[in-house]
Amino acid sequence: MARILCAKSGVQFQVEHFPISFTMGELHHPIFDAPLKRLWKYYPKWQSAELGEVDSYLLFLALLNATELVEFRTAAMRTGNTAQIVASNMQSLVSCIGRISGIKTPRFVLPRFVVSRDTATLGNVKHWIDIWDSQYADFVNGLAQQDLRTKLQKRESALERLIKNPSIKPERYAHLLAQWAAEAAAFPVFTTNIRGTILPLSEYWKDLIIKCYSSIDIIQINRDDLVELIEHCEDNLENYSMGSIFSHQLFSTLRGGLQTIDGFFSIGSPTFSILSDNDDVGESNLQLLINDAPAFEPHRKDYPTEFAYLKARMKWRLASASTPTSTTKITGLGEI
Repeated sequence: MARILCAKSGVQFQVEHFPISFTMGELHHPIFDAPLKRLWKYYPKWQSAELGEVDSYLLFLALLNATELVEFRTAAMRTGNTAQIVASNMQSLVSCIGRISGIKTPRFVLPRFVVSRDTATLGNVKHWIDIWDSQYADFVNGLAQQDLRTKLQKRESALERLIKNPSIKPERYAHLLAQWAAEAAAFPVFTTNIRGTILPLSEYWKDLIIKCYSSIDIIQINRDDLVELIEHCEDNLENYSMGSIFSHQLFSTLRGGLQTIDGFFSIGSPTFSILSDNDDVGESNLQLLINDAPAFEPHRKDYPTEFAYLKARMKWRLASASTPTSTTKITGLGEI
């Protein structure tokens, strides 16, 4: 009968035939040579308490060994706390191995740990598992960011071709720029109430970007909402995006839209809104616009720019709607 002191577990066991002893760490228990897929089969037995204390200890060490992330420079040491350490960490170890064992890529590198005289009692094993889990989470998050970057790069390639083509009007790629901004600046996706309509804030902000390309739609934009969108983009576009042609186009669009709104309602109040309900300031501003309206219906040929024409036409329609004999009904700026 051969007597062997396991070089990794410190457990003494016997093998039939020949009276020889190995007590200097020359050999280890056969459980450490079992492949991971075979060790998995014993976890349900551990869960149902079919394994004794020593067998549970050996399974735990064999699983650690199977990670190939633990080096046994000395045998682990069984103490009065060992059974508790095994019981409290077995499930988290199995779960961790289940996550990390299937990842085969050079980008996924986990730290290695050593069973030495200082760590032989396994008191640090919980921290080892926590570190592996944390590294795994960072890797997964990195993959998500990489997927996003890949998507952004594809979208940026398409955007760049459009932006650099002088024959293509900017409004043609407004939707693409809005989608790029939503992804690059991580627009919030929680829902909000926009004049009675419930929709994700990200969709509303994308719509604001698109409206900035339309001379008619832009005057429907709530100024404060546009300012909030600009501030969010300033705070959330990553460094690699901030100096790009895409961020330049985005901020030019948004700030240009803000200037257009302020220019249209240039009556001394940056918070002016025709859509104000029973607001004294809004009523005063509305009256100022009406007083400044042309006496006759404007025609495009009489104005130097499309915007000047639209501004005059809106004032004329507001003035027409305010007269007692007028049958014109103003239901929204979008009808201009």
